[in-house]
Amino acid sequence: MTPRRGRSFSPTAIRSGPRGPRSPGVSPPGSGCCGAGTSVSALRRERDDVRGQAGVRFLILAEGINDIGYHADAGALIDGMKTIAVRAHRAGIRVVGATITPYGCDGGCFGPEQEATRRQVNAWVRTSAVFDGVADFDAAIRDPQEPSRVLPAYQADPLHPNVAGQRAMAEAIDLRRFGILPPAARTGGRDVTSPW
Repeated sequence: MTPRRGRSFSPTAIRSGPRGPRSPGVSPPGSGCCGAGTSVSALRRERDDVRGQAGVRFLILAEGINDIGYHADAGALIDGMKTIAVRAHRAGIRVVGATITPYGCDGGCFGPEQEATRRQVNAWVRTSAVFDGVADFDAAIRDPQEPSRVLPAYQADPLHPNVAGQRAMAEAIDLRRFGILPPAARTGGRDVTSPW
């Protein structure tokens, strides 16, 4: 993946170095969890995109924003994410759940019901026992003054984070979960890692 108008970095790629997002055995899925949007849903894609990829040991499950855009309800999203996590676990893949980022603006973005769905799903992601860890992308890039919106400094547009926003999302991923630490966490030439 390469930058395109500040939108196309994978947060995992930023942190995992020049070999790209799959180098540490991490597979990030694409958009649309439950088939409410226009793309092939993650429930149908995940075998090819995750379990069918050689060497994948970890999955960052970042799904749902497109589904909410097409008025999927929280229950359907949660059920879909649970299903993907269970399938991944059965394949020996550990799963990090990611919260859904904001999509608020003055017009044409999430309405009150959609925002309520986003917050309900995020509350579940943050507290669910189905995940092995959580990456709180919502907290990483939302505007503290207007939590339904992405912080202006992190916006490419109201939906998509810019490179700075993507970097903030990357920082929300605890690389110790993957047995990887950034250089600042290394001491004496030895990687300091923590067990899962």
